[in-house]
Amino acid sequence: MRLNKLDHFVHDLYQDADVTDPEIIDVMEETRSHLEQSVRDLMIQGYSEEEATKLAMYRYGSKEHVDQLLTWVYRKERTFASWLLRIGISIAAATILCFIGTMIWSQHQSLTYADAFYSNERSIEAYERLLEDHLLLVSISGQDAASSRDFTIHKSIWLPELFISHGMYLIDEQHLTTTESFDVTKFGAVLALIGMTIYLVTSVIWSIIKLHHAGRLHLLSIVSVVFFNVLGYWFWALRK
Repeated sequence: MRLNKLDHFVHDLYQDADVTDPEIIDVMEETRSHLEQSVRDLMIQGYSEEEATKLAMYRYGSKEHVDQLLTWVYRKERTFASWLLRIGISIAAATILCFIGTMIWSQHQSLTYADAFYSNERSIEAYERLLEDHLLLVSISGQDAASSRDFTIHKSIWLPELFISHGMYLIDEQHLTTTESFDVTKFGAVLALIGMTIYLVTSVIWSIIKLHHAGRLHLLSIVSVVFFNVLGYWFWALRK
């Protein structure tokens, strides 16, 4: 009997809330547990079960109290959504800037490599020094000027083919030197792709939470957000 009264009381308190929202479900469970504990404490003090139940419900508060609690829950969700979106935007911006930086660095490295190969003699010893001096160089293939012997020297590291850049330098009309190096531009592009993916995911979550609070979350709005991102959100948010 007591539990039925408490269940009805909790249901009436939260009748205007979205009872499918996990946050609201947790709050309802906490409310019910709080009321049950209050009833037990009052019965220990000598109140009858009916008196303790009525007093516990009276002490808990009115609909206004619950409205304040729901407002706090919804504000908490919106704050979380905004925080998540800011993180997504920050990561996307940082990775895009990193990608731009790697493009500039890659151009500088290409000029540095060309200058090094054209200004040094064609020998294994000279190319070994170049390999040691340039961190991003992985291997060099060419022909020794003194012995006319073809050679390939490389560092004992492994890189996935995705991040390897191949270079060719025509030293003179007959001698071609080829290189393999770590492609920082491709690495930056992968970082930018990861950053944009994180932004897209966080912006979709933000949009869904905002549309849910505005009472405009349905299948079409979700599809719009997934395919058109923030534009899809604003279409439904501003629609009358």
